[in-house]
Amino acid sequence: MKLEAEAHIRRAERSLKSSVFLLEKGMYEDAASRAYYSVFHAAKAALASVEEHPKTHEGVVRMFGKRFVKTGVFPAEIGKTLVLAKGLREKVDYEPTIVVQKEHVEDIIGKATNFLKIINEHLMSQNRD
Repeated sequence: MKLEAEAHIRRAERSLKSSVFLLEKGMYEDAASRAYYSVFHAAKAALASVEEHPKTHEGVVRMFGKRFVKTGVFPAEIGKTLVLAKGLREKVDYEPTIVVQKEHVEDIIGKATNFLKIINEHLMSQNRD
């Protein structure tokens, strides 16, 4: 695995652990934000593996969809997770009146866990080729 991709995977793993910790402490908005960053860094790892380096969050979403979802490398559900997590993060970070339910955060953490697992498996399989 390329060095940059590895670094993004490590950040994704740390963000996911932080998300679970924050969920356990009842800090749902922060947990949702950290879950997004786990997905974001996992997506950046996949993109780095193919020498794509988008500069913005929207660029990551667009390029991930173009390079991996539309080409069938990853299922559409994986692309939807990235979009869903980004949307939730934007709401919790920028809408001060939003109330996030524990179940919603548990769901996004589950999706982030699956996203990271799938990206990690993909990157590891590239190393075997």
